[in-house]
Amino acid sequence: MLFRIFIALLFLIGILYLLAPGLKSIADFPGTPGAVKSDEPGDTYQNPNIAGYYGDKRRNFVTNFYKNIYETIKIGSLTLPSIRLNHPPEEAFKYIRDQQRSTYLEEYLYPLRGSIFVNGYEPFDENGKKFNHGSYPLDFKDKIYPTKVTIRYYYVPMHIRIGIYILYWLFGIALFHLLKKGLKND
Repeated sequence: MLFRIFIALLFLIGILYLLAPGLKSIADFPGTPGAVKSDEPGDTYQNPNIAGYYGDKRRNFVTNFYKNIYETIKIGSLTLPSIRLNHPPEEAFKYIRDQQRSTYLEEYLYPLRGSIFVNGYEPFDENGKKFNHGSYPLDFKDKIYPTKVTIRYYYVPMHIRIGIYILYWLFGIALFHLLKKGLKND
């Protein structure tokens, strides 16, 4: 009996997690302070849930900025931390868009809810050293910027979250009963 109560409690905590309000689109994420929003092809309507910004903020500031914005899920007074994944910059073409320039790519995610990718391109370091042989200054609207940040948000709609969650539980219950039956036959 106690086991069933524990399982029901786990299920309800999971439902609360999935129903907790959160960010729904790229419009919910502001640009970094002092940045200028890009209107270049690929940074606007051509790719859903993408925004690009030219600015002067470096990796540590940018990634913490978006991590703090993304971590809005609360259950009671507890703010849930997101999972941070550091991807090789070469994979930006898979997660952001084709032909994306990148020097870093980080992802913050909440399982079953979605994730935000933060891609940065810093062609020169703080001392002016080139990132690679193809580095050149970032010129946007007749101004040179040291960095460009492109973010892409992958949102999972509520009905899909709940559907997958229920399927996980049904599969888990079926597996539990199969194992229990198998152990009784031994």
